[in-house]
Amino acid sequence: MLASTVHQTANGALLSEGDFAELPLRMQTLEARTRLHHHSAAPEDAVAAAQDRYAEMLGYLTTRGAEVCLVSFPVTQAYRTATAQMDSAGHDQAIAFFTALADQSGARFVDARAQVQPEHLFRDVDHLNAEGASVFYPELILGCFGSSALEYSDFAAAALGRPLEINTNVSPNA
Repeated sequence: MLASTVHQTANGALLSEGDFAELPLRMQTLEARTRLHHHSAAPEDAVAAAQDRYAEMLGYLTTRGAEVCLVSFPVTQAYRTATAQMDSAGHDQAIAFFTALADQSGARFVDARAQVQPEHLFRDVDHLNAEGASVFYPELILGCFGSSALEYSDFAAAALGRPLEINTNVSPNA
């Protein structure tokens, strides 16, 4: 198992160190397959009920003018490979649900599963380490809300405990 500590910044961000790339490839594969079992869908009736509640919550927010961005979490190549081998239909259904829900409600959807590529930016198969968070966060904000979100960079820098380097070449998903 990969050992890392988690620390909380003054603004509440939870950051951790750790380098998934340091694990041998075989261990990365095992970690990904093990974690994938934790993300398996519940029985169909429970999933349908959860989807209804989620859609209701999203409708509540968007009808009141909230700008909402749904995001699939970034995962390592090992996790994406395990998903393709073990449960691609389940993950594809989940992504299709969130994509359709975003389209119906006027929310944005960012599929970030493959957005963070260097494995050293992860502490485990599906959690970014502190460096990965500082790389992903500004790109995510731009992808969700465009360049108008740059005004929040001061807050983000404070939350992460360091200045951000914003890549303004990222196009927002509309």
